[in-house]
Amino acid sequence: ISKLITSSAALRAGIDVDRFMAETVCTGGKRYSGEMLWCSMRSGRLGTLARALADSCNIAFADLGIRAGRKAVLDELQIFGFDRPPAGPFHFGSILRRSGNDRQLADLSIGLEETTITPVHGALMAAVFANGGIMPEPTLLAASDGLLGISPAQLPRSPGTWVIGDRDSLEIITSAMEEVARNGTGRGVSCDGFPLAMKTGTGRTAGT
Repeated sequence: ISKLITSSAALRAGIDVDRFMAETVCTGGKRYSGEMLWCSMRSGRLGTLARALADSCNIAFADLGIRAGRKAVLDELQIFGFDRPPAGPFHFGSILRRSGNDRQLADLSIGLEETTITPVHGALMAAVFANGGIMPEPTLLAASDGLLGISPAQLPRSPGTWVIGDRDSLEIITSAMEEVARNGTGRGVSCDGFPLAMKTGTGRTAGT
């Protein structure tokens, strides 16, 4: 799911992400600083951000993060709430290492090794794209559960934080997320008349 953040970092840096992906070819693996990074499939020539996101191509987003630069990727992670102090009972993800070689930056850009994230933080990341670029503040909901269902009590809510202020960038990423559900790693989730925008994720530790 960090590939969404890397995409946002690249767009904020002024990179034409579709043009970048049109020039990117995935052969299933690539060496960064002498270390091999593998991809789950050989996508060949990606063509568009939507195709790269649909295939969740590690090579494409590792290269995109390197093109955007370490500072851009780190800044974007912080904009998306990483290393943020807890908000009441809610905890956020953290950046494990900020410096390193190109392989470390590649890992940071795809999210498997160099960051941690909590479930509520992942939900808030998704909410950015469903909420016009604004990350809402997490809140607890008080409700009574009766025979006719729950009756939530409205709690004060903050307006949230602007994460993606550029409407074009938001539309580019959200449209690419729709391809994940149609023809990508989330294939079969979307259905006619009920389009979905999503990104599948992988835990870095097997079995967890």
